[in-house]
Amino acid sequence: KIAENDQFFAFLDIFPLVEGHVLVVPKTEVDKLFDVPDEFLAEWLVFAKPIAHAIEKAFDCKRCGISVIGLEVPHAHMHLLPIHSSNDLNFTRPKLKCSGEELKAAQQKILAKLVNDQPEAHTMDRFQHDPRIGFEMFAEFGNENIHAAAQEIIVFSPYMQ
Repeated sequence: KIAENDQFFAFLDIFPLVEGHVLVVPKTEVDKLFDVPDEFLAEWLVFAKPIAHAIEKAFDCKRCGISVIGLEVPHAHMHLLPIHSSNDLNFTRPKLKCSGEELKAAQQKILAKLVNDQPEAHTMDRFQHDPRIGFEMFAEFGNENIHAAAQEIIVFSPYMQ
């Protein structure tokens, strides 16, 4: 886990495009970005902002890019990635195969740079011990399809063995 509050949580993508690829997810069950309740849209970006700044400080990049595609799972979420060019946001590129140790290292880099705007981002709990567990949190707040997809990814992921 990178951060969490009552409405959102952020965690590393277990199949990142680049090191430091973070998913930011509303806890409200909604499929599409533009179906997210109006009062959550601004708060979602405010929640993501310190994470984006931390990503920019933690990784060699020109900026933190943001992408909302919404085809992977039927639950609204945004991707935050350290980027050098717009091509770094090309989701047709092959994903990285990171070990649990590599994911943990990326998580620690981000947490070390995360400003104290979100005190809950620094709490030590079971999710900080294994950053791959974040995807299970994603499934926990989604519908049955999301939960099934998350379980498939977790069960068949080479990183979970």
